[in-house]
Amino acid sequence: MEFVVLMLVFNSLLREGSPLFMDLHVSRNIFKWEDARKYCQTKNGRLIVLDSQEKWNFYNTHDKYKSNNLSAGWYWTGLRFDDTVQCHTTGDMTTWVYDGWARWSNSVSEPNACPWDRCIRLQNNWMWTSKCKMRCKAICEIGWIDPMRSTTIEPIFETTASGTNDTCDTCCFNANYSRKLDQHEREQIQHSLRVQLAVNKTDLSAQRRKLISVYDSRPSSVAVGGLACVILAAIVGVIVVPDIICLGRYMFKQV
Repeated sequence: MEFVVLMLVFNSLLREGSPLFMDLHVSRNIFKWEDARKYCQTKNGRLIVLDSQEKWNFYNTHDKYKSNNLSAGWYWTGLRFDDTVQCHTTGDMTTWVYDGWARWSNSVSEPNACPWDRCIRLQNNWMWTSKCKMRCKAICEIGWIDPMRSTTIEPIFETTASGTNDTCDTCCFNANYSRKLDQHEREQIQHSLRVQLAVNKTDLSAQRRKLISVYDSRPSSVAVGGLACVILAAIVGVIVVPDIICLGRYMFKQV
């Protein structure tokens, strides 16, 4: 059983070319973007980074996506534009100059409202630029892995006018220095997990119950125990009791 679980884990972890995550967590409350980022950190994760069609497909078919009805509602993602991303003005429309992958809404010229709307939210399965002080639920990805390439789509720090980064010491996800694992490294990780997931049968409660007398409420166990009591009573009634009576008579005659 543990070997099957191990292989299922690694089939997900080592699927080449697909930026994956192990689990999703969706907040019940709504937050500003920065508070949503910190909330995901408390869950040992980060705001979800949807930076490729492959990852979108993986997210879109995840069990938590369906159970939480994530195709509807407003949710923060891990993408936030900083001062290094330029603005482009066409008439009265100002858009962000961003050529990375995103699932932008078709109803307006997203990503727009540069430089005011910096944070990216999911709304009804589309990406929209929003003011970071808006309040949305947080989608946290837990245990993410990208075996093929580094991910730099998440610029979550702000550059000040002096050119220094005042919040860099609090940023955890500016870059993901993942790389493709070779066969030897995969085998080492597999061996390590196999050891961690192995179950010692002698430590199981079922095995321990075999060594001690513990009441078992199962009907089969009660029936077997009752039959044993009847057999013992019959032996006592048929063999032991007559012998005791005979012994008593013999002792009485001797007196």
